[in-house]
Amino acid sequence: MGAADPGSTRSLIPGVTGDVYAATNTAIMRIDSSGSVLWTQNGTDVSLLHFEDGLLYAGSTRNGRMEVASYDAAGTSLWTSASTGEPGTSDAVVALLSDGSGLITAVGTRSTTYRGSDCIGFTFNTHGAVTRTLRYDGPAISANNLSASAVDSDGNIYVTG
Repeated sequence: MGAADPGSTRSLIPGVTGDVYAATNTAIMRIDSSGSVLWTQNGTDVSLLHFEDGLLYAGSTRNGRMEVASYDAAGTSLWTSASTGEPGTSDAVVALLSDGSGLITAVGTRSTTYRGSDCIGFTFNTHGAVTRTLRYDGPAISANNLSASAVDSDGNIYVTG
């Protein structure tokens, strides 16, 4: 398939067999240890990747919504899901987290025209359905931008900003 072009790489994570997954401005790729592209999913604007239990999760911000997609090791799309948003809001994904039980949480910032910005999160099950929505809106109308996040073994999510 040819060698990968790392020129526009946004995220790079290891696979399990010496391969890596890369996200660029226009595609997601699986690249083997010799640099050959094993598969490509085009047309995505992915900024984050997370690999767990043989599945690749890709996070992006598209049309003002946080979007998460899941792919198997062969590059087959399993599901895609996006934040629901509200009128006058725009969501931006900052991180993808996993609790180790198959749930993936996309956390980020929701900007509004009337309240500043809030920290938000959406937890997706193995089929892409939203199972939990998280939101932190500080005590005043101000910017509550997420800058770091973590999840513990009990599934508790911690954010700071």
